[in-house]
Amino acid sequence: MFTATDVLKPEFIEQPLDTLWSLISPLYMVDETQWLQQLIPLATPTEAEKRTTKQKTTALIEAIRADKTSIQMIDALLLEYSLDTQEGILLMCLAEALMRIPDAATADALATLTMVLGARRGRELLEALPGCEGYLLSKNLEVTRTSNFNVS
Repeated sequence: MFTATDVLKPEFIEQPLDTLWSLISPLYMVDETQWLQQLIPLATPTEAEKRTTKQKTTALIEAIRADKTSIQMIDALLLEYSLDTQEGILLMCLAEALMRIPDAATADALATLTMVLGARRGRELLEALPGCEGYLLSKNLEVTRTSNFNVS
């Protein structure tokens, strides 16, 4: 059986598809606790990554605020995916999550994990991560927050 970190190695990814399927398929009903123990350290940013993320995020927000046409892009997005549709709600939840997550790989991993695990287990995962907070919205519009969720 391979480990979660194996998928980050080029020699693992470059295997033939039938080999990959033979490794992945038996894990269909794997104990997620074991995998989460391997994945959580990968999703924990270093202090340098946190600093870089804060600097880039601040610069991005300042650039968006300075660009007078950015509000038009946001309005266009909201018109395309209205908040009274399931797609619009999911898109806004994802956008909110991406604004707070340090990098694309972590965002993808956390979004996928919380969607797969469901609200209760997803919240437990987020609460186990240092400095992580979450606001989860189900397809039925039920809200689940981590106990440390900062409303401000």
